[in-house]
Amino acid sequence: MRSGSRQPAGRYPRRGNSQSGAGWSPGLGIILGYHTCLGIRLGYPAWVSGLGIINEIDGSGVSRNGGGAVEKTEIRSGRYLVTTDRSRLDIEAIHDFLSREAYWSHGIPLSTLRRSIENSLCFGLFEDDRQIGFARVISDLATVGYLGDVYILDSHRTRGLSRMLLDAVFAHPELQNLRRWILLTSSADWLYRKYGFTSLSRPEIYLERFDPEVYARVGNESPLTPSRTT
Repeated sequence: MRSGSRQPAGRYPRRGNSQSGAGWSPGLGIILGYHTCLGIRLGYPAWVSGLGIINEIDGSGVSRNGGGAVEKTEIRSGRYLVTTDRSRLDIEAIHDFLSREAYWSHGIPLSTLRRSIENSLCFGLFEDDRQIGFARVISDLATVGYLGDVYILDSHRTRGLSRMLLDAVFAHPELQNLRRWILLTSSADWLYRKYGFTSLSRPEIYLERFDPEVYARVGNESPLTPSRTT
């Protein structure tokens, strides 16, 4: 797609420029084929149009790794809200789900979760004032992003909320033009394929360093005991 088109009304402005039109690119960086696979010309979902979307710089709410402010965004649809404001996150509710129900993070210590949230770009999904979903992105905001800890409470599934949450993630102005996105899933590949994710084309070149017992060790350590994982 060609760049230089006018900014669609009611959608995210380009980072650092809240004036409509200037520098907007309809091809902004969901390089995994987000625009094509959804069949949406500008890559933004129909429900976004006309909603109240807030973009602001707030260093106290969301901070860039190493310093500097990251744009705080909020998207509303009726009673539902997706926000990147970390001060609104219900840490205990997130920990309850990730430590008890999520297969990929079972037993994660609260201290580990807090540290992961402090160093990620987080997206909270709310129904009124209750947190019902979550996702976070680990990224340098320039070349690569890792999407993890994505969930919707069982009681709120089959309502299209996973799409609302992921649409907010992939439309975030700080996450455009990344060369590579990474995630792991054992049950929702059908969902992520709608956003352009595919199986590894060359799995033989990928390596990992995996420590499945680290949460148990960290959780059993005294605060005065040096960590054995460092």
